[in-house]
Amino acid sequence: MWKKVKHKPRTCIFCDKVIMPKRSDHVSCGKRDKAHRLSEKVPTVQALCSFCGKEFDMQTGQYNRNIREGRKVYCSRECMGEGYKDRIILKCSECGKDFQRARSGVDVNSKHYFCSKVCQAKNLDYILRGEDHHYYVNGETCSKRGLGWGATRRQIRGRDGYLCQICGTTEEELGKALDVHHVKPYRLFDDYKEANKPDNLIALCPTCHHREEYCSKATG
Repeated sequence: MWKKVKHKPRTCIFCDKVIMPKRSDHVSCGKRDKAHRLSEKVPTVQALCSFCGKEFDMQTGQYNRNIREGRKVYCSRECMGEGYKDRIILKCSECGKDFQRARSGVDVNSKHYFCSKVCQAKNLDYILRGEDHHYYVNGETCSKRGLGWGATRRQIRGRDGYLCQICGTTEEELGKALDVHHVKPYRLFDDYKEANKPDNLIALCPTCHHREEYCSKATG
């Protein structure tokens, strides 16, 4: 039979409050307020508020994420509210309409923006499923592209300068390798060598790739 062990009182490493730990590895009182999150035990960095210019402590992970995504950082909700008044004009990738959005809420690495949830939902319609998917052949999905497809993909991406040939998105902006699209759908070929000829392949970002697959399925 297990014997219950009593642990001695100890001090919370964040706020110096005396606690009665239930386990030997309990070292804090369990609170998750600002004083605990921004303590010296959590990695922080000196950030500069994008609105008032004040220096403040910010969690390193959150700061790095904002910088990576091209977002601004603010020392308080008041400064964030004022920062959101700085707006820019964008063009909807679906309907072409101009619309405004807070500059701090725009991902500078993205090439596609939508003016509403409706336009965003329409864009998602280009992601085909089931029988409409371009891998669907005779009742089953076929993901194989023949021998040497990996090398062929690398060759086409390099040939196209690692740029989406429709919207111009780079692999660095995308954060991953571009897709390689068959201009004439792969499913229409009997021989993979004919389907994978360089003049039938083009490098595209996932959004443009889904759009092209949708159009080829709708017209084909």
